[in-house]
Amino acid sequence: MATWNFPHKTTAVLKALELEKYFDIIISRDYPFKFIMITEILNNLRYEKNIIIKPEEVLFVDDRRIHFGNVWLYLGNVKCVEMWKDIHDHKEIFSFIN
Repeated sequence: MATWNFPHKTTAVLKALELEKYFDIIISRDYPFKFIMITEILNNLRYEKNIIIKPEEVLFVDDRRIHFGNVWLYLGNVKCVEMWKDIHDHKEIFSFIN
């Protein structure tokens, strides 16, 4: 998970909703640069878990299309999907996963 929130608030919300168990890596930053957060996730997978993920294997779902440009510019051919516009229900995310 890459989220533009204060880390302590992210942790509190995920715990309260019992959602933290669904995420292996949670990157919460108080700045909007999602491409940096996604890079942190990819680096964590590569260097700490020895899992190499190519940009075309990444699905980035966000409710603001404004983040997509930098993701494409800095990370490459990432599949970007805008929540509530490209998909209208959380279950639809599964249709983008091969």
